[in-house]
Amino acid sequence: MAVVQGPLHSDTAKGKFDNVITFKGVRTTQIAQIYSIPKNPKTEDQTLVRNYFTLGVKGWQAATSTVKSAWNTYAVSDGGKMSGYNEFLKAWMDYGKTVLYNPHELPTGRTPPPPMT
Repeated sequence: MAVVQGPLHSDTAKGKFDNVITFKGVRTTQIAQIYSIPKNPKTEDQTLVRNYFTLGVKGWQAATSTVKSAWNTYAVSDGGKMSGYNEFLKAWMDYGKTVLYNPHELPTGRTPPPPMT
């Protein structure tokens, strides 16, 4: 990885150049590195989590406006750092991790969210 000043005769550069080199900015530093194809191992666990996440997204899309409103209210009451959608998916994934990997233990540590349906 190379730290560059004035990449490509400019102040900043980002993206890839001819599948050979990539440029990105990290805070105030410009970095150039050899392009590499991102790895996607498609392991059984990764596929399981991706499919579960997809179900969560579909669950949000199918939710009534009343349910979405409850999640949005919950998000604001929980500090407002995330949207209702993000809170819903976080709860969905927390529940999924428990059920998929440790079914004898329930998620703890947060105020219970509104119902999912």
